[in-house]
Amino acid sequence: YELYVNGVLKNTITASGQYITGLTPSTSYIITLIAVDIFYNKSVVSNSISTTTAVTGVPQYGLVSYYKLDSNSNDSYGSNNGTDTSVSYVTGKIGNAGSFNGTSSKTVIGNPANLQLSTGTVSCWVKTSSPGGSYRSLFGKQSAYGMFLLDGILGYYNWGTFGGSGFKSTGVDLRDGNWHHIVFVFESGTANNKVYLDGVLKLTSSMSIGSQSDNIGIAFYYSGQNINAQFDECSIYNTKLTQTEIDLLYNSGNGITL
Repeated sequence: YELYVNGVLKNTITASGQYITGLTPSTSYIITLIAVDIFYNKSVVSNSISTTTAVTGVPQYGLVSYYKLDSNSNDSYGSNNGTDTSVSYVTGKIGNAGSFNGTSSKTVIGNPANLQLSTGTVSCWVKTSSPGGSYRSLFGKQSAYGMFLLDGILGYYNWGTFGGSGFKSTGVDLRDGNWHHIVFVFESGTANNKVYLDGVLKLTSSMSIGSQSDNIGIAFYYSGQNINAQFDECSIYNTKLTQTEIDLLYNSGNGITL
């Protein structure tokens, strides 16, 4: 298919899952298509669709909850509000960010049914220079899916038996005091679980869900795993984000230029 935006050829669509990139947030567009067969014969122009892009560059397909962390941990997309303990709000990556002290700070979101996921994606921006030793919780759901630091090294934990339980390490130390975009794309019972750092794939490994009975949260798992860090723009999807979608999330924080 040839895809036209406001009457101008934008790109060609050759497979499902492709995206139109480079559009402006909060802007209306008219989209039309022309089908092209293997002999390059073209159809007439399709009926037009008028659509408006989202206010931010955040992909919305499969999005369940989104936490801007500008002044609280309310869910700005869904209805899964968090409850803060000892969280302060400071200048962040986009607007403000939640600042966690490494001892008592945590945000508990609870255990709603729509976050009891076996396939999905969690994403956030994080900044730390001294998170604390051993395991420190980042963002995720105890016994199910989530990202950690282990002595400063980014990874995720496999609570299930598939592929060997325990910590899956990227080998990347995040203790540099800079903002980093971290993403965990998971699919229970497969070897296709992925961790991305600043838009770059750093780890592909195995995982399966151990239990869905515990809460999801930010900087919150077991006692003693609180982290000294700042968090911003945390999101949860019930789908596995593609590289293109992860790039959109990363670029919404001006990580790179599309």
